[in-house]
Amino acid sequence: MLIHIFFLFLYFILHSVVSPVTLSYMLLAHSGIGLYNAYKKSKQILSVNVMIYVNVILAAISNIVVIGLVGTTNNITNSYIIPEFISDGINLWCIGSTFTFIGFEIISRDYLPKIDVLITEEKHLDSLFYVMLFLSTQALFLNLNFSSLGSIGSLINLVGIMGIMFFSRLWSKLESVKYRTYAFILLFFQVLGAILFSYLRVALIGPFVIMFLGYFVGKGDIKYIFTYRAIPFIIIIFIFIQFFGKLGEYRSNFSEVFTSSFVNEGNGEEVEKRGTFIERSANISQLSNIFKLVQRNGFYNGSVSGNLVAALIPRFLWPDKPEIQLGSWFAVEIGAGYIVDDKSNNSINMTVPGELYLDFGWWGVGIGCFLVGVFMALIWNTTAFYESDYNLTGVMFGGYLFFSSFPGDLQIYITILSVYLTFLVIKKLL
Repeated sequence: MLIHIFFLFLYFILHSVVSPVTLSYMLLAHSGIGLYNAYKKSKQILSVNVMIYVNVILAAISNIVVIGLVGTTNNITNSYIIPEFISDGINLWCIGSTFTFIGFEIISRDYLPKIDVLITEEKHLDSLFYVMLFLSTQALFLNLNFSSLGSIGSLINLVGIMGIMFFSRLWSKLESVKYRTYAFILLFFQVLGAILFSYLRVALIGPFVIMFLGYFVGKGDIKYIFTYRAIPFIIIIFIFIQFFGKLGEYRSNFSEVFTSSFVNEGNGEEVEKRGTFIERSANISQLSNIFKLVQRNGFYNGSVSGNLVAALIPRFLWPDKPEIQLGSWFAVEIGAGYIVDDKSNNSINMTVPGELYLDFGWWGVGIGCFLVGVFMALIWNTTAFYESDYNLTGVMFGGYLFFSSFPGDLQIYITILSVYLTFLVIKKLL
């Protein structure tokens, strides 16, 4: 805790003295120390706390790279960055991240009901696999739409990918060939669905990440990450990063990336780059635009985040509830998107510190990011993730929280809360 307070003090007094790159290196060192201490304290290979630190580390490295590209012809992906507000944006990210760290680590007890449901009988595990397989493959054959079911629909769509974590963890723990087969079958259909239907590149790599996270969690010791077992994962990540920009050119038809030429056959011109993985992971473009909006319009005094009130109302009570698309609104507001047929052609996340600053200023950032950390700690503790390898709902919800540790705006926390309540109801019914 003291290390966070120390760095918070440094960010407040040095942001106008040192360069934004230096601030980013400070955050990188700060997050690295926090990550080490988090593992040392809990001995957990994977947790939401670990993922929060990893998110901040990745953003810090990416921001350093992108700042170096400003003013050059390579600054394609982040062309809407506002150079005069780079320092303010980096400082905002440093301070907001630190308050989130403090909020998470201040929670040391379980305050909310747990949602763990144990399934230990082998016949039930077999039946569970077939249910997951059906839900993973229905999009290929039936194309059922569960979106009208709200949070329940979101859970149904996640069952397949979360099943990968559940069975890969059992495979690793029990050294079971059957559960390894189950995990790989679910992995295959998740990736196939992503190639055929997905618009998001993360849908391609996500199942592999989930597979290896589950496997190493099952091993229960971080030393296994530094063995030959990690080589397949490293190779897959390397291939994904190499094709990341190309994938952006073939949205919803990713299979063409591996079959088409990197040169336009029609005129021999090189295909325009869409940005590397590192460039896409940076958030300084959004953060600098936050300060531009505040300078132009003043603080929004809750009018942006106020739209989230509608998200608290379940869709089954309000079937015609409008979609909340804060990223689309932000893209249009900063001039990086436009409206076509009542829809924005672009979506850019504000980041959580950015959204809070836009609405409420520095007080909003401090209080809001602290509460975000507290909320994530409370929710993580409900999973009882490490108490049993047969904890179906805890493992599934925990896996969902890992990905939700990379939030783009406050909207995700409404979804997390609704998913938690759904799992709680499931536990009560079972």
